[in-house]
Amino acid sequence: MESEVKKLSDAEIIKKLSEAKLFAGVPIDEIEDLVRSERGHLSYYQKGEILIHEGETWNSIDVVLEGEVSVKRLFQDGSESAVHLLRENGVIGMEFLQKADQKSQYYYVAESDVTNYGIHKWFFTDYRQLGEKVSFQMLKNLISILSHENLRQHRKLDILSTRNLRERILVYLNYEQKKRKQMAFDIPFSREALAAFLCVNRSALSRELSRMEEDGLLKTKGKHFQLLQ
Repeated sequence: MESEVKKLSDAEIIKKLSEAKLFAGVPIDEIEDLVRSERGHLSYYQKGEILIHEGETWNSIDVVLEGEVSVKRLFQDGSESAVHLLRENGVIGMEFLQKADQKSQYYYVAESDVTNYGIHKWFFTDYRQLGEKVSFQMLKNLISILSHENLRQHRKLDILSTRNLRERILVYLNYEQKKRKQMAFDIPFSREALAAFLCVNRSALSRELSRMEEDGLLKTKGKHFQLLQ
């Protein structure tokens, strides 16, 4: 499968890592040394391929260099909930950093062809691997990423705690509107993914969006939304 995916050159990897939040403040020569010494590793996944199964452990901190990865929760009745969508610069594996036997509560699936760059998690606690200054800076970056992840989780709880589907949609769209600071914007989810994120049936979501358009609350086409009130 890997032979069908375009491989990145060292120069491309270094450029993408230098732009990633995990490597913020890390000197470019340190990133170059990391890549060229092959202390990290590349992983390639094709669209639809599962990166991490629920109940599986993970031994590295990975940066998504290309593509999109969905984080999902699968329930016993076969339904699923979309927890998060990781794009370029997204980080996988933070929840496994401290405990060797910790198992994932979610599964991660490639929504497109995906390229990750991974560093074994023990590199972050053994300063001999990356050097004390680099390890400390990257740990600071991980804390910052975790704080944003915590805020995102609180926002989702806020969305899902609303009384009905219309309010759930409006709370979600208002969060997106505030982030982009304009009334017309694109959301990261397809209709199917948005339904999973909001924990509703896709047909119910489509019906409610149609009613909201009829009521003059919004306009929408695909991933594009415009709030009218």
